[in-house]
Amino acid sequence: MNNEEKILQILTQLANTVNELTIKVSNIESSQNQIQLDVSDIKTKLSAVYNQTADLTEYHTEVIKTLVQIQNDVEFLTHKETQTEKTLFNLERKVSSTR
Repeated sequence: MNNEEKILQILTQLANTVNELTIKVSNIESSQNQIQLDVSDIKTKLSAVYNQTADLTEYHTEVIKTLVQIQNDVEFLTHKETQTEKTLFNLERKVSSTR
């Protein structure tokens, strides 16, 4: 094999290697584009999760306020019932003692 043939063989190998590298770079670029799309999709979904969390937090706060108000109302009604029972007891006692 003479020098020209050796050089031609080396050039052919280099060309093949460049072609392989070009294909690999193209595949990497394609993968990178897909990753960027996935990241964008994740960001959109994450934003939706943040919004839902904010809404749920606001709703939770409203529910807690309502429950506290209901608890206060029940405590007040229980107190008023006790007072009414006591007043009724005293009235019945007076009526019984006046007979």
